[in-house]
Amino acid sequence: MFPALRVEVRRNTNICTRLATPKPPLLAIGKFLMNTLSLAPKVSPADVERMFNTHIQDVLLVEYLAHTIGTRIDLSNRLASANFGATTPTPAAAATNTTATSATPAADGK
Repeated sequence: MFPALRVEVRRNTNICTRLATPKPPLLAIGKFLMNTLSLAPKVSPADVERMFNTHIQDVLLVEYLAHTIGTRIDLSNRLASANFGATTPTPAAAATNTTATSATPAADGK
């Protein structure tokens, strides 16, 4: 027999023997349970549903904001490290690049 099964059989046997032999009730336990249950707040089911829905909306909003912030950080990192195909000219190359500053005659003759 498996060890877990032995424990369950023994537990079941103990429960059955305790239920078969009646014992006098313990008033201290009953009073403790009544005092504990009387301290619990009494909330209507409608209030519980409203509080639950509010909590779910708050959790979803926080999840949305966290995802949005993560996306913005990722986009910012990608834009900061993007090259966009343009190279920055070195000072020596900028001095020799005369095509951008030289005046060329217009093709239509004006």
